[in-house]
Amino acid sequence: EATPEARAATVRRIRALSTAMASFAAGAATAALLFHWVGTWNLALPPVVAILTLFAGRRAPKDQLTTMDQIRGVVLPRAALY
Repeated sequence: EATPEARAATVRRIRALSTAMASFAAGAATAALLFHWVGTWNLALPPVVAILTLFAGRRAPKDQLTTMDQIRGVVLPRAALY
């Protein structure tokens, strides 16, 4: 018989895993639908989103950057990391 603490830890891990799996499945289904409707043009979407994210990050105030971001020279807003 598992202790209540062990059971709670297991439930937390299962919830985290389930959320990750559901997110992956939703993303895969979305990509499949886009591929069906748009064809191979949907492969251009990830680079476009990445470029737009970089431009949005460059407009962020410097106080929103983390120390490691400043060291690396990355210009993404902290809110994008959460």
